[in-house]
Amino acid sequence: MDVEYYKKIPANKRHAFNLILNAPKASQVQTKNRQFSTMDMFPTTLAAMGVDIKGERLGLGTNLFSTKKTLIEEKGLKKVDKALSAKSKFYNNQFIYDK
Repeated sequence: MDVEYYKKIPANKRHAFNLILNAPKASQVQTKNRQFSTMDMFPTTLAAMGVDIKGERLGLGTNLFSTKKTLIEEKGLKKVDKALSAKSKFYNNQFIYDK
């Protein structure tokens, strides 16, 4: 949206709004006020399209239309953030390290 518009709104009053309209599974579980991250949007979007997700998780994301807790709901935001910020020798050696 327009940068000038957002300058007028205090940072503590801005919030992300995610809406999946007419999802077939939306009425089955609590879909409001859940703690989630963008990782959870991948399986949730597929579930909204009618895809059956075995175990309700894909990658690190959880289908928000399921009763399964997200990683943030299970572990807490600080613990998940710390784990995702950790360095990985394997990752660095395989994908980053320039030989």
